[in-house]
Amino acid sequence: MWVAPPSRRLSGGRPVRRTEGETPSGQPAKCRRYGRTVRSLKAGVHSMISIWFFIGISLAVNGALIMGAGIYQVVNPPADPGVVLFHLHANVWWGAVLFVLGLIYCVKFAPKRHA
Repeated sequence: MWVAPPSRRLSGGRPVRRTEGETPSGQPAKCRRYGRTVRSLKAGVHSMISIWFFIGISLAVNGALIMGAGIYQVVNPPADPGVVLFHLHANVWWGAVLFVLGLIYCVKFAPKRHA
């Protein structure tokens, strides 16, 4: 024999309207692992991570790779560089600029920890 779920039985066949993170008794749901209410975990902008933080990570990683390749070329220069201004080592400078800019974004837009 099939029995309707409690949400349908209590309201005469219509689903009960509850806010997200609320138990059937109307109390806020508790997170089993951390003991916080679900409303407090989902409330507000503070739980969201800015896209600029991830852009900072991408810039820092790409800058480190480009700068590493440039430093390798400074230590082991190719026999025929094929680039007129090779002696300026643009990949070292641009890699460093990207790396520093990525670190600035990572620090400025890092997710805040709330105790």
